[in-house]
Amino acid sequence: MVVAEKKAASTAAAPPAPSGPPPGLDEEQRRIWEMLTEACHLDQMVQRLGLTVPQVSGALMMMEMKKVVRRLPGNRYERC
Repeated sequence: MVVAEKKAASTAAAPPAPSGPPPGLDEEQRRIWEMLTEACHLDQMVQRLGLTVPQVSGALMMMEMKKVVRRLPGNRYERC
């Protein structure tokens, strides 16, 4: 019975995985969000997406304000 309670508690505590990008993102922001399946450096995003540094950094700043990504040490970013 204790095992069943622990299993129920662990499944109840896990948040559901998002099925798609958060609402309110423009096309650049959506592309960035979709590629951030793991933490990624700004330079890698620029290369992979074929965008300029100002485009990616501006989109990331807006996404930080919307709380859909967060900046990590070393100019890396991940989903929130």
